Amino acid sequence: MSINKSAANFIISRLKEMANEVENIRIRYSYDDIAGFHVIEVAPSSIRYDAHPYIEMEAALWKDFAKNYPNEEISIDEFDDLNDVNEMLYKNTQSLEEMPLINDVVIPFSLQIDNAISNSNFKTAA
Repeated sequence: MSINKSAANFIISRLKEMANEVENIRIRYSYDDIAGFHVIEVAPSSIRYDAHPYIEMEAALWKDFAKNYPNEEISIDEFDDLNDVNEMLYKNTQSLEEMPLINDVVIPFSLQIDNAISNSNFKTAA
């Protein structure tokens, strides 16, 4: 299936509004050609459940998208390595997005390495 450019532009417009209104939100958007649906990922996951402006904006996105594009499918979820987001149509951040999330906290890579080394049980050969 090919992407509906009007639907994609609609989604991108709404995602830009979310990025401007909701503090600390990270958004990725792509289109899955094989499955034929729009994939939106939002982080941290707490924003989807605790941020009042975001909750209203997501609900309006669902409602308006279904009304305007009844033959299109959309998925809004947390960042997930299983989603194919290699060809992103929109993302609102460069640097933080590349950092992995652990319990919704961004942890710089150098700290992850330090923690991995200090928490490892290395055995030495005798």
